[in-house]
Amino acid sequence: MLSMTASIDTFAMTQTLDENIGERVHIWLRRKGLMQRDLAALLGITPAAVSHKIAGRSTWSATDLVKAAAFLDLPLAELLSDEMVAVEQKKLAPNSSESEANLSRLWESNPRPSHYE
Repeated sequence: MLSMTASIDTFAMTQTLDENIGERVHIWLRRKGLMQRDLAALLGITPAAVSHKIAGRSTWSATDLVKAAAFLDLPLAELLSDEMVAVEQKKLAPNSSESEANLSRLWESNPRPSHYE
């Protein structure tokens, strides 16, 4: 059986960031009994555009995220999954051994001038 962390990590890797945010917005809309059309009005977009954002087919701008969090009366962090941030960090992090090798080559290719010794 997978640990909870492993299963969350695996699930987060199968979703795009926009899908994950959309899912969280959708959950909070339902929990609070709010309507997508009201969020659409606040964002200045059509209800169909909100539906696309919630489904992960459209990107959430930073402005939209802040407005959605305010509409839902939530801290912005509630819409951003820690697991998704960790997955995105893993994608961006270079291979540590490759990175160390590159640094080593850099230092070897640029020796200190003799007047520093």
